[in-house]
Amino acid sequence: HFRQSQLNEARTHWAMYLHTSEQLVRLDPNNADWQMELSYALNNLGGVARYQGRIGEALAYFRRSAKLKANVLSTRPHDQALRYDLIDTLSWISSGDESEGRLQEAAAGYAEQIAMLRILVANKPDALVWERRLATLLLSSGNLAVSQGRLNEAHAQIEESIARLSALTARESD
Repeated sequence: HFRQSQLNEARTHWAMYLHTSEQLVRLDPNNADWQMELSYALNNLGGVARYQGRIGEALAYFRRSAKLKANVLSTRPHDQALRYDLIDTLSWISSGDESEGRLQEAAAGYAEQIAMLRILVANKPDALVWERRLATLLLSSGNLAVSQGRLNEAHAQIEESIARLSALTARESD
């Protein structure tokens, strides 16, 4: 009960943030910074809705956020942090699709995110957060592949995830 009241309070604050950021975008629709603020408000409301079990509502927020981030990324194609932020939002969408039983969409989403993360990690191998995210996405995708009966693909992804997590653990303990 306490957690639910905290989530309701958070939702109220994020809704005010959403309202303000929507007003800013209306004032200057081409302002990429304001579009990003709007995407952050949407992401936060999506997270609250997800934790409250309102998956459909969460997905609507996340999809709108991803569209904004992709639009801004098209004008800033070398912004790796923004690309990672987009991947994060896309992973919420895939997770929601999986929860809602849209397994093909979830699998396609995970594949897209993994491909994007592989590029980020290749360009910046010392970004341990990105490496860890790649490993966890491989694990999520592998688990989904198991549930779909794609066992060879699942085995390869889970093995790669374990190898990456093992290497990360060794790097972090040095």
